[in-house]
Amino acid sequence: MTDKRLSIRLNLEKLSHKKADEILSALPKRRKSEYVVNAIIMANGQDNLYNMIKDAVKEGFKELPIYKADTKGAIENVAVDYLESLK
Repeated sequence: MTDKRLSIRLNLEKLSHKKADEILSALPKRRKSEYVVNAIIMANGQDNLYNMIKDAVKEGFKELPIYKADTKGAIENVAVDYLESLK
């Protein structure tokens, strides 16, 4: 088995660091590494999901003409009309 060591310093004057310390301190011994590893993997998965959703929405809007001219030359917002139709 090959181990890799990682050290972090927490600045307990920072609220987020203090909260992290409280969470880690409440864990049983020998579970902190597992908790941190799982948190990193979960956070990365959420970032990937967010980026996939953002890309899908961008692609969807590329297909829609956001503005179109009506017969009087006025500009109609198609996106707003679409959202209104969902009510």
